[in-house]
Amino acid sequence: MYLHGVLTGIGDAPLKTKKTTLDQGRENELVALQAIGTIGWLSTRQVGAWLYPGRPPHTATNKAARVLARLVANGELKRRDEKSEKRRNGANFGIGYYVLTPQGACRANDGLTATEQLESGIELSQLDVGRQRVAVEFLTAAQHRGYRVIGATGLRRSITRAAQAAEEQALAAAEQAQAAEEQEQSPAPAFNAAAYAESVQGTPVDLRLIGADGLLVDPLDALTAVLVVRNLHTELVKKAQRLARAAENLEILGHPEIVKKFRKMLEKPLP
Repeated sequence: MYLHGVLTGIGDAPLKTKKTTLDQGRENELVALQAIGTIGWLSTRQVGAWLYPGRPPHTATNKAARVLARLVANGELKRRDEKSEKRRNGANFGIGYYVLTPQGACRANDGLTATEQLESGIELSQLDVGRQRVAVEFLTAAQHRGYRVIGATGLRRSITRAAQAAEEQALAAAEQAQAAEEQEQSPAPAFNAAAYAESVQGTPVDLRLIGADGLLVDPLDALTAVLVVRNLHTELVKKAQRLARAAENLEILGHPEIVKKFRKMLEKPLP
């Protein structure tokens, strides 16, 4: 199965020929690179859950660690430590997360279209461990159930590219209209930026989805926006309402009691 060119699982289709250990290892590496690219950053445990569904967590994590070690050694991944890492007796007990390097992005992008391209690195301001952990666990489980999934980084990238493409198309349309006017020809139809932004190569890019923690796309292309909530702030409620208008469904994640109260707030009109 593919998500905009991204392998979302291993063994999705019957194999006609038995893969060698080397072939399977390379496929695991590609799946890991593309998963990290579309989510933005993943921990060893999260890569294990993505690569080896159904395996015991300890086994999956150990197997993923070997895959990640090869990718780091190849210069295709870089490890970053959680900002809130704890130190005891001089030892570092922080959790490591992995991001693509330019070399890793190049390998992950092999065969992808221009609109599907993954990017290296991630802004440190986006390293929100608690929020990412909840969203990724949900997205990983969803992609194993057959959904196409997009992490917050991939969604942000799609929206940015769509906005840039719409701006370029609008500029080209304006120049074409001006040229036609100067030549006293019938002006070209005005460029509809909103319509263009509805989809780029099948990627949902509705600008109202900005700020979602992820996105699910079911087999019928219905969208479910994902939002992690940790408080009941009015601005967060407004964001949730915006996401609900942009997607067919809204999945709210977080502590059960907070989610329950948050849903009740969504039912009431804000002042």
